[in-house]
Amino acid sequence: MRTLKILALVSVLFFGLSCKKGTDPDTPNYLPIVNTGNAHLDSVLNNTPVETISVEEEEALKLMREEEKLARDLYLNAFDQWNLNIFQNISGSEQMHMDAIKGLLIKYNITDPVVNDGRGIFTNALIDSIYLVLNQQQLLSKIDALKMGAFVEEFDIHDLRELKANEVDNIDITLIFNELERGSRNHLRSFYNNLQNQGVTYTPQILTKTEFDDIVNSPHETGGGW
Repeated sequence: MRTLKILALVSVLFFGLSCKKGTDPDTPNYLPIVNTGNAHLDSVLNNTPVETISVEEEEALKLMREEEKLARDLYLNAFDQWNLNIFQNISGSEQMHMDAIKGLLIKYNITDPVVNDGRGIFTNALIDSIYLVLNQQQLLSKIDALKMGAFVEEFDIHDLRELKANEVDNIDITLIFNELERGSRNHLRSFYNNLQNQGVTYTPQILTKTEFDDIVNSPHETGGGW
């Protein structure tokens, strides 16, 4: 098990040990089974090979499905509390990220951990604990809510990078995780810029200063289509 620091408030345990894979020769390379309602995403997932998938990759998908839900739910709550458009806009993006992961769960016939899509309801007890802590933070002030958003995006970027480096070898998962990370980098830029406009300097909590500076000092990225 790998222990990751999450601020001074919470810590999260991740699944460890990677298992490298190759394409299953008995599985059709192109199997059009995904129908998420997003035509572009469906096209991407239905036109990549169906590979074998490890237990670690299944767990990575389940984790990120709920981690994207964590972000969506927190941002919807923050929008209700503070009526800042940034939270409404990014919550919509997080929903698309959730849908992307769901597409992979469908393609690989993996049970969806999101059994109840209501806000603040999670299968993963650790994600549930993080939600409770961060939701309390966003209630304190608009600045605290924006800092919460920046932290969540750091959290996502860090976890996606860790999973890609140590757990993921599947083409589909790598493709989707790369897109999720690109989105999270854009979200981090948005929260950082909003805090700067409020005269607040945000200090990275999870990413190294170099990693953080590389992101916030570079331009908004385009691509993906979802």
